[in-house]
Amino acid sequence: MYYGNSSATGQENPTGVWDSNFMIVQHQNEASGTLYDATANNNDGTPVGGVTQNVTGMIDGADTFDGTDDYYTIPDAASLDIDSATGEILMETWIYPHTSGGKTGNRLFPKRR
Repeated sequence: MYYGNSSATGQENPTGVWDSNFMIVQHQNEASGTLYDATANNNDGTPVGGVTQNVTGMIDGADTFDGTDDYYTIPDAASLDIDSATGEILMETWIYPHTSGGKTGNRLFPKRR
């Protein structure tokens, strides 16, 4: 890394950071609109229901959901299919619930159709 060297050219490669084992990576740091996938798969999301984007988060931005009708849609893609050999999938997310309990039927990750 170069710090303070104005003649150094950028060497970043955002989509190259995530190898082929990563199917979707979304940082939720967009100020508005499309939730971009950081992998080469382009599994971008669309906000629905009034998602509040670009709020203060733990790392670099976050989104707030009202717990009623806010969510993102991500189109079906072969890159999101569960591994047919093992039947396994790993999902990770950072959430900060404003309240606990009281709501039923809400899912962090919806079922596949």
